Amino acid sequence: VATFGGVMQQAGEPFAATGIEAQLTPPTAIMEMELAGAYPAEATVRSYRRRVQFTKNQSIEITDTFDADRQPELSLMFAELPVIDGKSIAVPGLAAIAITGGGQLRRDVIPIADERLLKAWPGQLWRVLIPVVGNRLTLTIR
Repeated sequence: VATFGGVMQQAGEPFAATGIEAQLTPPTAIMEMELAGAYPAEATVRSYRRRVQFTKNQSIEITDTFDADRQPELSLMFAELPVIDGKSIAVPGLAAIAITGGGQLRRDVIPIADERLLKAWPGQLWRVLIPVVGNRLTLTIR
Protein backbone atom coordinates (compact mmCIF):
# COMPACT_ATOMS: atom_id res chain seq x y z
CA VAL A 1 0.00 0.00 0.00
CA ALA A 2 1.35 3.43 -0.90
CA THR A 3 0.54 6.65 0.91
CA PHE A 4 0.95 10.17 -0.47
CA GLY A 5 1.75 12.66 2.28
CA GLY A 6 0.08 10.29 4.72
CA VAL A 7 -3.09 9.98 2.61
CA MET A 8 -3.99 6.31 2.15
CA GLN A 9 -5.89 4.60 -0.63
CA GLN A 10 -9.59 4.15 -0.05
CA ALA A 11 -11.77 1.02 -0.07
CA GLY A 12 -14.80 0.20 -2.14
CA GLU A 13 -15.91 0.07 -5.75
CA PRO A 14 -15.56 3.83 -6.42
CA PHE A 15 -11.83 3.49 -5.69
CA ALA A 16 -11.16 0.41 -7.84
CA ALA A 17 -8.19 0.03 -10.17
CA THR A 18 -8.81 0.96 -13.81
CA GLY A 19 -7.18 0.21 -17.15
CA ILE A 20 -6.34 -3.36 -16.13
CA GLU A 21 -4.39 -5.28 -18.76
CA ALA A 22 -2.94 -8.78 -18.60
CA GLN A 23 -0.56 -10.79 -20.78
CA LEU A 24 -0.02 -14.51 -20.26
CA THR A 25 2.68 -16.63 -21.85
CA PRO A 26 4.10 -19.96 -20.66
CA PRO A 27 7.10 -18.41 -18.84
CA THR A 28 5.55 -15.08 -17.73
CA ALA A 29 2.40 -13.40 -16.52
CA ILE A 30 2.17 -9.61 -16.62
CA MET A 31 -0.54 -7.39 -15.19
CA GLU A 32 -0.73 -3.61 -15.40
CA MET A 33 -3.25 -1.23 -13.84
CA GLU A 34 -3.89 2.40 -12.94
CA LEU A 35 -4.31 3.00 -9.19
CA ALA A 36 -4.65 6.81 -8.99
CA GLY A 37 -8.43 6.49 -8.59
CA ALA A 38 -7.88 4.55 -5.35
CA TYR A 39 -6.88 7.79 -3.63
CA PRO A 40 -9.06 10.72 -2.57
CA ALA A 41 -8.53 14.12 -4.23
CA GLU A 42 -6.41 15.48 -1.34
CA ALA A 43 -3.70 12.94 -2.20
CA THR A 44 -3.22 14.82 -5.53
CA VAL A 45 -2.29 11.63 -7.43
CA ARG A 46 -2.55 12.20 -11.18
CA SER A 47 -1.22 8.75 -12.10
CA TYR A 48 -0.08 5.65 -10.22
CA ARG A 49 0.71 2.80 -12.61
CA ARG A 50 1.54 -0.63 -11.23
CA ARG A 51 3.12 -3.36 -13.35
CA VAL A 52 3.57 -6.85 -11.92
CA GLN A 53 5.57 -9.45 -13.82
CA PHE A 54 5.84 -13.04 -12.67
CA THR A 55 8.59 -15.02 -14.39
CA LYS A 56 8.26 -18.73 -13.67
CA ASN A 57 11.02 -20.14 -11.44
CA GLN A 58 12.80 -16.75 -11.34
CA SER A 59 11.16 -13.70 -9.82
CA ILE A 60 8.24 -11.39 -9.29
CA GLU A 61 8.92 -7.79 -10.26
CA ILE A 62 6.60 -4.99 -9.14
CA THR A 63 7.16 -1.57 -10.70
CA ASP A 64 5.17 1.46 -9.52
CA THR A 65 5.38 4.69 -11.52
CA PHE A 66 3.96 7.86 -9.96
CA ASP A 67 2.83 11.34 -10.99
CA ALA A 68 1.71 13.19 -7.85
CA ASP A 69 2.32 16.41 -5.93
CA ARG A 70 3.46 14.48 -2.85
CA GLN A 71 6.19 11.85 -2.63
CA PRO A 72 4.77 8.38 -2.05
CA GLU A 73 5.84 5.91 0.59
CA LEU A 74 5.20 2.20 0.16
CA SER A 75 4.26 0.08 3.18
CA LEU A 76 4.99 -3.67 3.18
CA MET A 77 3.68 -5.96 5.91
CA PHE A 78 5.42 -9.16 7.06
CA ALA A 79 4.37 -12.00 9.36
CA GLU A 80 8.05 -12.98 9.78
CA LEU A 81 10.83 -10.64 10.92
CA PRO A 82 12.25 -8.94 7.80
CA VAL A 83 16.00 -8.22 7.74
CA ILE A 84 16.90 -4.87 6.18
CA ASP A 85 20.27 -4.51 4.48
CA GLY A 86 20.71 -1.25 2.60
CA LYS A 87 18.26 -1.37 -0.31
CA SER A 88 17.07 -4.92 0.25
CA ILE A 89 14.77 -6.86 2.52
CA ALA A 90 15.17 -10.53 3.34
CA VAL A 91 12.87 -12.94 5.09
CA PRO A 92 15.27 -15.79 5.85
CA GLY A 93 14.19 -19.04 4.26
CA LEU A 94 11.39 -17.37 2.30
CA ALA A 95 12.40 -14.53 -0.03
CA ALA A 96 14.69 -11.62 -0.78
CA ILE A 97 13.44 -8.28 -2.12
CA ALA A 98 15.80 -5.96 -4.03
CA ILE A 99 14.64 -2.33 -4.14
CA THR A 100 15.40 0.24 -6.83
CA GLY A 101 14.18 3.84 -6.46
CA GLY A 102 13.66 3.76 -2.70
CA GLY A 103 15.13 5.86 0.09
CA GLN A 104 16.17 4.74 3.56
CA LEU A 105 14.01 1.83 4.72
CA ARG A 106 12.35 1.91 8.14
CA ARG A 107 10.95 -1.05 10.07
CA ASP A 108 8.47 -1.03 12.92
CA VAL A 109 6.28 -3.50 14.79
CA ILE A 110 2.49 -3.57 14.62
CA PRO A 111 0.94 -5.41 17.60
CA ILE A 112 -2.22 -7.39 16.86
CA ALA A 113 -4.88 -7.12 19.54
CA ASP A 114 -7.95 -8.33 17.60
CA GLU A 115 -8.78 -11.84 18.86
CA ARG A 116 -10.10 -12.91 15.44
CA LEU A 117 -6.84 -11.95 13.72
CA LEU A 118 -4.77 -13.68 16.38
CA LYS A 119 -6.27 -17.00 15.28
CA ALA A 120 -4.46 -16.73 11.93
CA TRP A 121 -1.60 -14.29 12.61
CA PRO A 122 1.20 -14.09 15.16
CA GLY A 123 0.89 -11.55 17.97
CA GLN A 124 2.64 -8.91 15.89
CA LEU A 125 3.42 -7.98 12.31
CA TRP A 126 6.39 -6.08 10.98
CA ARG A 127 6.00 -3.12 8.63
CA VAL A 128 8.72 -1.85 6.34
CA LEU A 129 8.23 1.68 4.99
CA ILE A 130 9.94 2.53 1.70
CA PRO A 131 10.02 6.22 0.75
CA VAL A 132 10.08 6.66 -3.02
CA VAL A 133 12.93 8.73 -4.47
CA GLY A 134 11.83 10.14 -7.83
CA ASN A 135 8.80 8.77 -9.62
CA ARG A 136 9.53 5.03 -9.96
CA LEU A 137 9.95 2.21 -7.45
CA THR A 138 10.80 -1.38 -8.37
CA LEU A 139 10.71 -4.40 -6.06
CA THR A 140 12.27 -7.62 -7.34
CA ILE A 141 11.31 -10.63 -5.25
CA ARG A 142 13.35 -13.83 -5.51
